[in-house]
Amino acid sequence: MTELQSSTSPNRRFRRRVRQHLALAVGAGLVVLLGLAALPGDGRTRLSLSLAYAAFLALIATLSLGPLRRFQGRLNPPSFDLRRDLGLWSAILALAHTAVGLTVEQVVMMGRTVGSGPF
Repeated sequence: MTELQSSTSPNRRFRRRVRQHLALAVGAGLVVLLGLAALPGDGRTRLSLSLAYAAFLALIATLSLGPLRRFQGRLNPPSFDLRRDLGLWSAILALAHTAVGLTVEQVVMMGRTVGSGPF
């Protein structure tokens, strides 16, 4: 391998990963915006549910990449960039859903008075 090839190969891979992350961020943002527009409830509840749906869709895509590659007859390595990036976005969205969901639950719990709940 020449010196020129070794210096451009990591650069090409970096650009491809940046494009993947941008595409995944835009896709997650669109799912969240669609959820905010279509789901019922107040703002926090809609945000929490739309983040949950986006995280779940990213998880489904992550887990389906392996079988899709096998159906195409391609090798299925233990890890490749797209699957890893989708898994990262799924985890980030799930953590965001958890953080927003805890605030929704906190508001609901603060709104209850003694004797108004089942306990």
